Amino acid sequence: MKRQTRRLIPLKQMAGLTFGGDLLKNSHAKVARPFSPRAAIHVVMRARKPFTLLKRGRRERIAKFVTKFAKVNHVHVHRFANAGNHLHMLIECRERTLFNSFIRALSGTIARMVKLEDSTGASENLWVQRPWTRLVATKGRAFTKASRYVDLNEIEGGCWGVTRSDARIIQEQEIGRYGIEAAG
Repeated sequence: MKRQTRRLIPLKQMAGLTFGGDLLKNSHAKVARPFSPRAAIHVVMRARKPFTLLKRGRRERIAKFVTKFAKVNHVHVHRFANAGNHLHMLIECRERTLFNSFIRALSGTIARMVKLEDSTGASENLWVQRPWTRLVATKGRAFTKASRYVDLNEIEGGCWGVTRSDARIIQEQEIGRYGIEAAG
């Protein structure tokens, strides 16, 4: 009996499969968001104001929302980072409808939480644009690079005043300390 293994998408087919964000800032989508049940998805959700997602203990609540909705929608979260004004996620999902439900529930719940806590009375949207997504092969260099990028954003958003260059130095020190191989 032949054992079935999960088929990965060749990198040639993965090139240029991005959607949302600045690509759709001034127009409506003309095509569907790219999706593959065999690929990881790098998701970025940008908020309108800096540090909106960090103040008043929101970091822990947002992390709980991510784990809650991931469990409900059968989404595997490889990496998650809250950088203050944007969220990075490296996730894997087997069905498009569950992925869409996850993004919709997460973005709506976070927006409602922020609006209730700020209670300025203004009806300003929390999110600047649609969530940006990119398909990433689940194994290999592309996945490692995306994973390290999400980790870099977690370091940068984890402490006040940490710049991108400081975060890279901290990340390299962590890689050296734990013996993790650096991806090219």
